[in-house]
Amino acid sequence: MKYLDTLGKALTDPEVLLSCVRHEKGIMHGFKFLAINTLISLIPLAFIGLVIVVIAITAGTNPILALLILIAALAAIYLFGIAMSFVHSGILHILALLFGGLGNYQDTYKAVAYSSAPHVFSYIPIANLAAAIWSVVLLTIWLKNLHHYETWKAVLTWLIPGLFITAIVIALELIVLSMRSSAF
Repeated sequence: MKYLDTLGKALTDPEVLLSCVRHEKGIMHGFKFLAINTLISLIPLAFIGLVIVVIAITAGTNPILALLILIAALAAIYLFGIAMSFVHSGILHILALLFGGLGNYQDTYKAVAYSSAPHVFSYIPIANLAAAIWSVVLLTIWLKNLHHYETWKAVLTWLIPGLFITAIVIALELIVLSMRSSAF
C-alpha cells in the first residue's frame, strides 16, 4: 500500500487499514510509515533551524559549521524519534500483556506506527491538539483490535505510561523550582 493511501486510511478509516495490515508479517510496512511521518514532522523544524542558521551566520558564525550543526541536530532528532518508537512499543506491549492482550510485539509496533498518522499535522497551530487527540484515539483502536481486549484496557495501556511520565516531569520541575527559590 502506498504512503498516501495508508495515511488517508489511517486518518479517516482506521478499521479498513486495520483489516489490510492485520495479517502483515513483521513490522516493515509500519516502520516505513512511521519513518516517513517522522521525517515529514521534521520539515517545520528544519525551516526554523535554517532561520537560526541565517541569524548565526549574520552574527559571524562559520556557515559550514552552522549548517553541519543543524544537519546533525535534525538527524539526531529523527533517529531518536525512530528509536523511541521501539521503546514506546515495548512499554505498551508489556502493559498490553499485563492486561491480558493476545497480540505480539509486532502488533503493538503496528499500533504505534499507524497511530502516528496525525503527527504530520502536529506543527499546524490548533490542528496540533486535534492531531494529538486523534493519535490517541487511533492508538486505542489499534491496541483494542490487535490485542483483542476491551477499550478500557487499551486506554489504560497508553494512559499509565503517560501519567507516569507526566508525574516525573512535574517532579523534576518542582525540584528545579525549589532549587531556584533556595538560591536566592
